[in-house]
Amino acid sequence: MENAGRGGNKSPEFEFHWTLGTNPAPAPENLQTYAAIFHDLENSTNKTTTDTLHWSAFNIPGTAKGLPEGLGGDLPDGARNGPGIMAGRGTPV
Repeated sequence: MENAGRGGNKSPEFEFHWTLGTNPAPAPENLQTYAAIFHDLENSTNKTTTDTLHWSAFNIPGTAKGLPEGLGGDLPDGARNGPGIMAGRGTPV
């Protein structure tokens, strides 16, 4: 519930990890940015076939190792919060 819209409404903390098969690997040298998209294929807000976009972030630098919990806006490194179902309601996501 800490990350749920009806709970703390916080974006989760997570780290970026790369693997080659089952072995840890470095990120590609030409990686410029990440985008993170959390959507729910099984939860249809309007009882249709459209999935639910819970949260997104983009323009995350390719050198980033992850994102902190509870993004409340854009970050100094240029990462930006994107749209999501609870954006603009309650705690900023």
